[in-house]
Amino acid sequence: PREQRHHPTTSVRLGYRPSPTWSFGVSASSGVYLREMAGGSLPLGISRGDYQQRVLAADLAYAWRHWQLWSEVYFSRFEIPLVGDADTTSYYIEGKYKFTPRLSAAVRWNQQLFSTLPDPVGPTRWGQNVWQVEAAPMFRFTAHTQVKLQYTLKHGDSRSRSTTRALAAQFTFRF
Repeated sequence: PREQRHHPTTSVRLGYRPSPTWSFGVSASSGVYLREMAGGSLPLGISRGDYQQRVLAADLAYAWRHWQLWSEVYFSRFEIPLVGDADTTSYYIEGKYKFTPRLSAAVRWNQQLFSTLPDPVGPTRWGQNVWQVEAAPMFRFTAHTQVKLQYTLKHGDSRSRSTTRALAAQFTFRF
């Protein structure tokens, strides 16, 4: 609460739905990303409020009969003390098909790309580019309960093992 009061984040989103099948949106946000404990490491006369994270985003959704498609893209810039600007771009594209009113499946592609930062030996990437693909069948038992299985394949987030896999099961109860 105190953090939000002294360093609020400002966000805005504009959306447009030209038809029942399509919707579009754009959004922007700006705010301090450094935590209070970082204050002691900043140069004299500089506060955490001098370093912002800015995000621009766009979203798109389409639904027709048994198909649902949606996507978002985010452009984010971090102002880093004594370094400069660090940029990252993230996006996902997801599609879902409803085989029956109770059975559906979805596939999702995610990717995050990192910019380079100045370094005495040459530009250095400040994060590892990552991609991820997910596949998930879902069965709805009732209007309030469903089960979902999800398989995830992720590449690029670990130096020791560049590709990871995960299998998850989820039971959802809505009330």
